[in-house]
Amino acid sequence: MPLPEERAGQARLRRWVVGRVIGVCGARGGVGTSVLAAGLARAGARRGPVALVDLDAGGGGLDVLLGVEDVPGPRWPDLRLARGIVPGAEVLELLPLWGQVRVLSADRRRPAAPEGEVVRDVVASLADHADVVLDLARLRDWTDVAARCDDVVLLATGDVPAVAGASALLGRLGPGRVPRLVVRTGGALDAGTVGRALGLPVAHELRPDRTLPGAVTHGAGPCGRRLDRAAKVLGEQVRGGR
Repeated sequence: MPLPEERAGQARLRRWVVGRVIGVCGARGGVGTSVLAAGLARAGARRGPVALVDLDAGGGGLDVLLGVEDVPGPRWPDLRLARGIVPGAEVLELLPLWGQVRVLSADRRRPAAPEGEVVRDVVASLADHADVVLDLARLRDWTDVAARCDDVVLLATGDVPAVAGASALLGRLGPGRVPRLVVRTGGALDAGTVGRALGLPVAHELRPDRTLPGAVTHGAGPCGRRLDRAAKVLGEQVRGGR
Protein backbone atom coordinates (compact mmCIF):
# COMPACT_ATOMS: atom_id res chain seq x y z
CA MET A 1 0.00 0.00 0.00
CA PRO A 2 1.44 3.46 -0.94
CA LEU A 3 2.56 5.69 1.88
CA PRO A 4 0.53 8.91 2.47
CA GLU A 5 3.19 11.08 0.84
CA GLU A 6 3.28 8.72 -2.18
CA ARG A 7 -0.50 8.92 -2.54
CA ALA A 8 -0.30 12.72 -2.38
CA GLY A 9 2.34 12.74 -5.11
CA GLN A 10 0.23 10.45 -7.30
CA ALA A 11 -2.78 12.71 -6.81
CA ARG A 12 -0.72 15.71 -7.94
CA LEU A 13 0.39 13.86 -11.04
CA ARG A 14 -3.21 12.93 -11.94
CA ARG A 15 -4.34 16.53 -11.59
CA TRP A 16 -1.94 17.62 -14.34
CA VAL A 17 -3.98 15.83 -17.02
CA VAL A 18 -7.25 17.73 -16.48
CA GLY A 19 -6.15 20.84 -18.41
CA ARG A 20 -3.41 20.74 -21.00
CA VAL A 21 -0.06 22.03 -19.67
CA ILE A 22 2.31 23.44 -22.29
CA GLY A 23 5.86 24.46 -21.43
CA VAL A 24 7.70 26.98 -23.61
CA CYS A 25 11.48 27.13 -23.35
CA GLY A 26 14.15 29.03 -25.26
CA ALA A 27 17.46 27.78 -26.62
CA ARG A 28 19.15 30.85 -25.16
CA GLY A 29 18.28 34.21 -23.66
CA GLY A 30 16.64 36.76 -25.90
CA VAL A 31 15.07 34.38 -28.43
CA GLY A 32 11.52 35.47 -27.55
CA THR A 33 10.32 32.70 -25.25
CA SER A 34 7.92 34.92 -23.32
CA VAL A 35 6.49 36.39 -26.53
CA LEU A 36 5.76 32.94 -27.95
CA ALA A 37 4.27 31.74 -24.66
CA ALA A 38 1.97 34.77 -24.60
CA GLY A 39 0.92 34.13 -28.19
CA LEU A 40 0.08 30.50 -27.42
CA ALA A 41 -1.96 31.50 -24.39
CA ARG A 42 -3.91 34.14 -26.30
CA ALA A 43 -4.69 31.71 -29.12
CA GLY A 44 -5.82 29.09 -26.60
CA ALA A 45 -8.08 31.55 -24.80
CA ARG A 46 -10.31 31.69 -27.87
CA ARG A 47 -11.32 28.08 -27.11
CA GLY A 48 -11.56 28.16 -23.32
CA PRO A 49 -9.96 29.35 -20.08
CA VAL A 50 -6.17 29.68 -20.14
CA ALA A 51 -3.62 30.66 -17.51
CA LEU A 52 -0.23 32.01 -18.60
CA VAL A 53 2.32 31.32 -15.87
CA ASP A 54 5.62 33.18 -15.54
CA LEU A 55 8.42 30.99 -14.19
CA ASP A 56 11.22 33.49 -14.80
CA ALA A 57 11.37 34.68 -11.20
CA GLY A 58 14.58 36.61 -11.86
CA GLY A 59 13.00 38.75 -14.57
CA GLY A 60 11.02 41.97 -14.41
CA GLY A 61 7.68 40.18 -14.51
CA LEU A 62 5.71 38.88 -17.46
CA ASP A 63 2.95 41.32 -16.53
CA VAL A 64 5.20 44.19 -17.71
CA LEU A 65 5.64 42.63 -21.16
CA LEU A 66 1.86 42.21 -21.39
CA GLY A 67 1.13 45.74 -20.18
CA VAL A 68 -0.89 44.59 -17.14
CA GLU A 69 1.62 45.39 -14.40
CA ASP A 70 -0.84 47.80 -12.77
CA VAL A 71 -3.79 45.40 -12.85
CA PRO A 72 -4.48 44.15 -9.31
CA GLY A 73 -4.24 40.47 -8.52
CA PRO A 74 -1.86 37.96 -6.99
CA ARG A 75 1.70 37.43 -8.19
CA TRP A 76 4.03 34.59 -7.23
CA PRO A 77 5.18 36.19 -3.94
CA ASP A 78 1.55 36.24 -2.79
CA LEU A 79 1.33 32.47 -3.30
CA ARG A 80 4.56 31.54 -1.51
CA LEU A 81 2.62 29.54 1.10
CA ALA A 82 0.36 27.76 -1.40
CA ARG A 83 1.09 24.08 -0.79
CA GLY A 84 -0.91 20.88 -1.02
CA ILE A 85 -4.49 21.23 -2.22
CA VAL A 86 -4.68 24.75 -3.67
CA PRO A 87 -8.11 26.24 -4.55
CA GLY A 88 -7.37 26.53 -8.25
CA ALA A 89 -10.72 28.02 -9.26
CA GLU A 90 -10.37 30.83 -6.72
CA VAL A 91 -6.77 31.58 -7.68
CA LEU A 92 -7.67 31.58 -11.38
CA GLU A 93 -10.51 34.03 -10.81
CA LEU A 94 -8.26 36.45 -8.91
CA LEU A 95 -5.37 36.51 -11.40
CA PRO A 96 -4.93 39.64 -13.57
CA LEU A 97 -6.42 39.47 -17.05
CA TRP A 98 -4.58 40.15 -20.31
CA GLY A 99 -7.45 40.10 -22.74
CA GLN A 100 -9.02 36.72 -21.99
CA VAL A 101 -5.84 35.22 -20.53
CA ARG A 102 -5.31 34.89 -16.78
CA VAL A 103 -1.72 35.75 -15.85
CA LEU A 104 0.37 34.52 -12.93
CA SER A 105 3.48 36.67 -13.06
CA ALA A 106 6.66 37.27 -11.14
CA ASP A 107 6.75 40.65 -9.40
CA ARG A 108 9.41 43.19 -10.32
CA ARG A 109 9.04 44.83 -6.90
CA ARG A 110 9.43 41.54 -5.01
CA PRO A 111 11.81 39.36 -7.01
CA ALA A 112 11.78 35.93 -5.42
CA ALA A 113 11.69 32.47 -6.93
CA PRO A 114 8.79 30.31 -5.70
CA GLU A 115 9.71 26.94 -4.23
CA GLY A 116 9.41 23.94 -6.49
CA GLU A 117 6.61 22.35 -4.49
CA VAL A 118 4.64 25.60 -4.62
CA VAL A 119 5.03 25.79 -8.40
CA ARG A 120 3.91 22.18 -8.87
CA ASP A 121 0.88 22.46 -6.58
CA VAL A 122 -0.30 25.84 -7.92
CA VAL A 123 0.07 24.85 -11.58
CA ALA A 124 -1.60 21.50 -10.96
CA SER A 125 -4.53 23.27 -9.31
CA LEU A 126 -4.85 25.76 -12.17
CA ALA A 127 -4.83 22.85 -14.61
CA ASP A 128 -7.93 21.52 -12.89
CA HIS A 129 -9.82 24.47 -14.37
CA ALA A 130 -7.90 25.75 -17.40
CA ASP A 131 -5.21 25.01 -19.92
CA VAL A 132 -1.88 26.30 -18.65
CA VAL A 133 0.99 27.78 -20.66
CA LEU A 134 4.28 27.89 -18.74
CA ASP A 135 6.89 30.48 -19.67
CA LEU A 136 9.94 28.47 -18.59
CA ALA A 137 12.30 31.21 -19.84
CA ARG A 138 15.39 31.33 -17.61
CA LEU A 139 14.04 29.11 -14.83
CA ARG A 140 17.13 27.52 -13.30
CA ASP A 141 15.61 24.19 -12.35
CA TRP A 142 12.63 23.42 -14.56
CA THR A 143 13.42 19.79 -15.36
CA ASP A 144 10.77 18.46 -12.97
CA VAL A 145 8.17 20.96 -14.19
CA ALA A 146 8.92 20.18 -17.84
CA ALA A 147 8.54 16.47 -17.15
CA ARG A 148 4.98 17.10 -16.01
CA CYS A 149 4.02 19.09 -19.13
CA ASP A 150 1.80 17.49 -21.74
CA ASP A 151 3.77 19.29 -24.45
CA VAL A 152 6.97 21.30 -24.63
CA VAL A 153 7.75 23.92 -27.27
CA LEU A 154 11.41 24.73 -27.88
CA LEU A 155 12.19 28.08 -29.51
CA ALA A 156 15.54 28.53 -31.25
CA THR A 157 17.14 30.99 -33.62
CA GLY A 158 19.35 30.20 -36.59
CA ASP A 159 22.74 30.60 -34.96
CA VAL A 160 25.37 28.34 -33.39
CA PRO A 161 24.85 29.49 -29.76
CA ALA A 162 21.14 28.75 -30.04
CA VAL A 163 21.76 25.30 -31.48
CA ALA A 164 24.21 24.55 -28.69
CA GLY A 165 21.77 25.80 -26.07
CA ALA A 166 18.92 23.80 -27.55
CA SER A 167 21.05 20.67 -27.59
CA ALA A 168 21.81 21.12 -23.89
CA LEU A 169 18.11 21.59 -23.12
CA LEU A 170 17.19 18.38 -24.91
CA GLY A 171 19.28 16.46 -22.42
CA ARG A 172 17.26 17.95 -19.56
CA LEU A 173 13.84 17.08 -20.94
CA GLY A 174 14.16 13.42 -20.07
CA PRO A 175 14.09 10.26 -22.17
CA GLY A 176 11.38 10.00 -24.79
CA ARG A 177 10.38 13.67 -24.61
CA VAL A 178 10.46 15.27 -28.06
CA PRO A 179 9.67 18.99 -28.02
CA ARG A 180 8.01 20.87 -30.83
CA LEU A 181 10.79 22.90 -32.40
CA VAL A 182 10.04 26.45 -33.51
CA VAL A 183 12.82 28.27 -35.36
CA ARG A 184 12.83 32.05 -35.50
CA THR A 185 14.27 32.81 -38.91
CA GLY A 186 16.72 35.51 -39.91
CA GLY A 187 19.95 34.00 -38.59
CA ALA A 188 22.90 32.52 -40.41
CA LEU A 189 21.37 29.03 -40.28
CA ASP A 190 18.05 28.20 -41.91
CA ALA A 191 15.33 26.30 -40.08
CA GLY A 192 16.09 23.01 -41.80
CA THR A 193 19.73 23.17 -40.75
CA VAL A 194 18.76 23.88 -37.15
CA GLY A 195 16.32 20.97 -37.16
CA ARG A 196 18.87 18.55 -38.60
CA ALA A 197 21.52 19.64 -36.11
CA LEU A 198 19.13 18.88 -33.26
CA GLY A 199 17.58 15.79 -34.81
CA LEU A 200 14.10 17.33 -34.59
CA PRO A 201 11.38 18.08 -37.11
CA VAL A 202 10.61 21.79 -37.41
CA ALA A 203 7.08 22.41 -36.18
CA HIS A 204 7.01 26.00 -37.42
CA GLU A 205 9.22 28.75 -38.79
CA LEU A 206 8.56 32.04 -37.04
CA ARG A 207 9.46 34.95 -39.27
CA PRO A 208 10.31 38.42 -37.88
CA ASP A 209 7.29 40.61 -37.17
CA ARG A 210 7.97 44.35 -37.16
CA THR A 211 4.69 45.14 -35.44
CA LEU A 212 5.60 43.34 -32.19
CA PRO A 213 7.85 45.99 -30.59
CA GLY A 214 5.29 48.73 -31.17
CA ALA A 215 2.48 46.66 -29.71
CA VAL A 216 4.52 45.99 -26.54
CA THR A 217 5.60 49.64 -26.28
CA HIS A 218 1.99 50.81 -26.45
CA GLY A 219 0.85 48.40 -23.74
CA ALA A 220 -0.99 45.89 -25.91
CA GLY A 221 1.48 43.10 -25.21
CA PRO A 222 2.90 40.71 -27.83
CA CYS A 223 0.52 40.97 -30.79
CA GLY A 224 1.25 40.41 -34.44
CA ARG A 225 0.02 38.55 -37.50
CA ARG A 226 2.97 36.18 -37.71
CA LEU A 227 2.94 35.45 -33.98
CA ASP A 228 -0.78 34.72 -34.18
CA ARG A 229 -0.17 32.38 -37.11
CA ALA A 230 2.56 30.50 -35.24
CA ALA A 231 0.37 30.20 -32.16
CA LYS A 232 -2.54 28.88 -34.22
CA VAL A 233 -0.38 26.24 -35.94
CA LEU A 234 1.21 25.11 -32.68
CA GLY A 235 -2.16 25.07 -30.93
CA GLU A 236 -3.56 22.75 -33.57
CA GLN A 237 -0.54 20.45 -33.23
CA VAL A 238 -0.84 20.36 -29.46
CA ARG A 239 -4.55 19.59 -29.55
CA GLY A 240 -3.97 16.91 -32.17
CA GLY A 241 -1.43 15.22 -29.92
CA ARG A 242 -3.75 15.00 -26.94
